[in-house]
Amino acid sequence: MAADLSKSVKPYRASEHFLVQERVDHPTFGQGVVEISEPGKITVFFATGRKVLAQAKGPPASGGLEKPKPFDYHSKPVPGGKPVGLLK
Repeated sequence: MAADLSKSVKPYRASEHFLVQERVDHPTFGQGVVEISEPGKITVFFATGRKVLAQAKGPPASGGLEKPKPFDYHSKPVPGGKPVGLLK
C-alpha cells in the first residue's frame, strides 16, 4: 500500500476518522499507513506489522446533530390495515 506523501503525517487518536493511504503516527507503533478503513476500526501497516486500531465510527461531522423530523401517525396508514382513528 502506497502512502499519500502529499499529506502530512496525522497523529493517531481513536476519536479521529482516517482514510485509506493516510499516514498516521502512533505513540507506540510509530508511523504507518492506513490499509483498510471501516466504521469504528482501521488496519494500519507499521514497520513491525499490521495492527487493527479503533477510529471514529463515521466520517468527520460537518455541522453537528440535526433535529429529527416530526412523526405523524395519521398521515400514512399501514398497508393492509385500517387508519388508526377509525378503529371500532
